[in-house]
Amino acid sequence: MLKFQVAVLPLILAVLCGACSKEEEDQGHSGTNETNSEPYVPVEVISNAHTVTYLEPRTYIIEETQSSQGNVCYLILGEERAVMFDTGAGENTAVDGTRMRYVIDQITDLPVTLLMSHFHFDHNQNISEFDHVAFMELEYLVEGTSAEGVYVFSDAELVSGSYPASVEVNEWWPPDTDIDLGGRSIQVVSIPGHTDESAMIVDAQNKLMFMGDYIYDGPLFVFGQQNLIPYQTTVDMLIANYDDSFSIYGAHGTPQVPHGDLQKLKDILVCIDEGECIPSMTNMMGYLVQRYNLNGMWVWVFLE
Repeated sequence: MLKFQVAVLPLILAVLCGACSKEEEDQGHSGTNETNSEPYVPVEVISNAHTVTYLEPRTYIIEETQSSQGNVCYLILGEERAVMFDTGAGENTAVDGTRMRYVIDQITDLPVTLLMSHFHFDHNQNISEFDHVAFMELEYLVEGTSAEGVYVFSDAELVSGSYPASVEVNEWWPPDTDIDLGGRSIQVVSIPGHTDESAMIVDAQNKLMFMGDYIYDGPLFVFGQQNLIPYQTTVDMLIANYDDSFSIYGAHGTPQVPHGDLQKLKDILVCIDEGECIPSMTNMMGYLVQRYNLNGMWVWVFLE
């Protein structure tokens, strides 16, 4: 898969802006917790396993360049709290005992809430490094959570492996409701299709959409033919509500996805529904898979 290039900010720029790195913050200076009157200066992250790119405003793209899955996670900063969108595949060697947290700790000392785009194994493998986890408030997820706040993952939700077995849910985020990060608001939006719990983060003010595995740079996976209908319903909603002024970011491959790919996705889903697209067949992860292609857009349907 294509790899997004690192945007490295020279140290001299930080000096000219009168800001400083997180190391300088530890000496008593203002760093990642800037006020509104001070410009935010991106942090240069050191990692042998990740490519970290700054995205305006105050957002970091964290690519797992050593991962077999080519995962991309996002760290979204406000002035009072931050959100980590996915935890990655966790295939890298730990640094100071963590595989993802050491990257975050170089960027910010704000309290960080983890929200997963969905529950598949390659998006939750560093979940134990987070002490505050939010779920999108879907009825079936709430009902499946114990009185103590523990949600137990099913084999189907993980797809592969048995980790993590469960997680404590600390916060519920209702869909389409503003979540205040301090000087910045986001919304979590339900986008079923890839999975029932698939979530998108939208920063409407800055026209950013973080979409997990619903759409990304690569073949899109649909688990069971019954999920083709919600996939199509969701893409209709996305096209109707988020025009091409929004930038789309996915969870694999090259992070940014052309907005026009939403229309390509709709076209192929309609083509499949109308029986005009004929699939090729293959086997993957023990499943028989129908592979559809139209105008460079691939949809792979895993048959149950």
